[in-house]
Amino acid sequence: MEELQTLSKAMDVLMWIANKGGEARASELEAEVGLSRSSLYRILGTLRNKNFVESSGGGVYRLGFGVLSLGLLAGDKDGVGEAVKLILGELTEQTGETSMLTAVSYPDAVCVARVESHRSVRLSFEVGRRMPMCAGASGKVLLMGMSDDGLKHYLADVAKAGILDRWRMTESDIFQQICDARGRGWLSTFSEVDEDAFAIGAPVYDTSGICRYGLSIAGPIGRFEEAPFVSYLQAAADRISGALFET
Repeated sequence: MEELQTLSKAMDVLMWIANKGGEARASELEAEVGLSRSSLYRILGTLRNKNFVESSGGGVYRLGFGVLSLGLLAGDKDGVGEAVKLILGELTEQTGETSMLTAVSYPDAVCVARVESHRSVRLSFEVGRRMPMCAGASGKVLLMGMSDDGLKHYLADVAKAGILDRWRMTESDIFQQICDARGRGWLSTFSEVDEDAFAIGAPVYDTSGICRYGLSIAGPIGRFEEAPFVSYLQAAADRISGALFET
């Protein structure tokens, strides 16, 4: 019986985070779900281990990759998953480049869907592949959805872990890059992850304006065309948002 009660409370925690737009403070959860602080953190720890929630820093928790994956699988029953794949396929046809949908699996980004270019020279990404959010547009686009405090906390984490050294970047450089990208609504990178390759990404928002996914295309630098790629990318991101979140 105690296990069932704990499971019920864990579901309450997930539903409360979802009803708050996918992100909530631990102090809010403690008060609203009716849990002691120790019980709440035990549940959050278990949910983090299963990738159902992730810490955004500062006592803030957001829905994790496990929930997002279940959402895509559930959507397949209504043709939503197929609609997303169709949009990715059309984006790849328009640009000639590999397209992918990424989600946060803190501290990484993970590819949850992709359609590869049919060209002989192309970038390949497998579904489930993890990548750093601090390098390449497919990961960095997800940083655009973080608050300034959340972004600073993330950058401090990856700097402490030595990840930024690998990519020869500083916290201030990335912070400024993300702030600039928010103003444009998209972000591009060149040779950050793969030599002589570009990536360009745009956020996919839910109806409350929270970034849930990142949509990106990637290919050889010599084929990069900013104006048409940005136009196709943002239109596709809007369509995916409508398919996933609008009723």
